[in-house]
Amino acid sequence: MSRSSKFRVEWAPYAVEYLGTNKLPNVVTIDGEVGSGGEAVIYSVRELPNALIKLYRTNDPRELSIREEKIKAMIKAKPQEPTPGHITFAWPLGIVRDENSNFMGFVMPYIRGAVELSSILIPYDYEWINKFRDFGVPPDRLNEIKRNISLFKVGVALTWLRP
Repeated sequence: MSRSSKFRVEWAPYAVEYLGTNKLPNVVTIDGEVGSGGEAVIYSVRELPNALIKLYRTNDPRELSIREEKIKAMIKAKPQEPTPGHITFAWPLGIVRDENSNFMGFVMPYIRGAVELSSILIPYDYEWINKFRDFGVPPDRLNEIKRNISLFKVGVALTWLRP
């Protein structure tokens, strides 16, 4: 799918604290592709090295409307970071629109060295911990993470089970 490289952003009130700048541009330019999946493609942002843009692959107006409402709700319900000064969640920082004001996706923080939740939840698979090691996490902290990962998994499961 061919897309323009410039997009308009409607920033969340808290976006400044995540991106380390006092001035957020109203229009941003996507750079290289960082990743992709079935529903979207993730791009770096030329003007903001600490941000990524997730652009949905679909052109279906109904599906895009549903996704837009979901992102708006997420922006209103941003969770509190458990560790001050550390970004834990790749939470939406703003709504991304094309030149015709159509919803296209959202901006999120670029968390280098992040591990996808789905990788962590695989039973008895600790391959993801090598990513932490590669980013310089000390061996004693890695062992603590491995010892306590079961508690984290139980917490995630309980969150998913909540009505």
